[in-house]
Amino acid sequence: MNEYLKENPANYMVPFLWMHGEDEPRLREVIGAIHQSGIGALCVESRPHPDFLGPKWWQDMDVVLDECKKRGMKIWILDDERFLTGYSAGRAAGSPHKYRRIAYVEAKMIIAAITFRLHAPWVHSLKEKRMVVKSLVAQLQNQFHVSAAEIDEQDAHQIIVIGVAAIVPHNAMADSLMDGILTIK
Repeated sequence: MNEYLKENPANYMVPFLWMHGEDEPRLREVIGAIHQSGIGALCVESRPHPDFLGPKWWQDMDVVLDECKKRGMKIWILDDERFLTGYSAGRAAGSPHKYRRIAYVEAKMIIAAITFRLHAPWVHSLKEKRMVVKSLVAQLQNQFHVSAAEIDEQDAHQIIVIGVAAIVPHNAMADSLMDGILTIK
C-alpha cells in the first residue's frame, strides 16, 4: 500500500503467460521479457497446453516456477474451466485420491481444495436436491469455516458434486481439514 501511496508500485498489472507447449528457452525468454518490463508477477494460463496436466505440462511448469523463482517473481496458476481451483478441468475427479487433495503454496499461504461426489438415491427431484445441497454446504461452511459450493451435475437429481476450499497456514492443517471434511457426519 505504501508503494501505491508513493506512486511507485512494483506491479500494476499481472500479465498472463499462455502455455501452448513452448520449448524451455522460449518460456524463459518470455518470463525474462515480462521481468525486464518491471513486472514482478505473472498468471499462468495453462489450459491451452497440448499436454495439460500431463508429463510435458509438469516439465514446463517446473521451468516456469524455476525461472520465476530465480527472478523473485510471484506466480499464479489458472487451472480451471470454472470456479473452484483444484478442479483441473475435470481431470482431478477421476484421478487417484491422493491427487484430488491439492495444496497450492505461495509464501506462507496454502489453499487446500477438494472436490467430492455423492450419490443420493433418496432424492427424487431437483427441489429435494437443492435442500440437501444447501444443508450440506451450510454445514461445511459452519463447521469447518471453508468456502463450499455445488460445482457440477446441477441437473442430475441423485448426484451431488461439492467443491470445498480454504486458506490455511501449513500443510498439516490442510490435511487435517480435508480429513475432517471427508469424515463429516
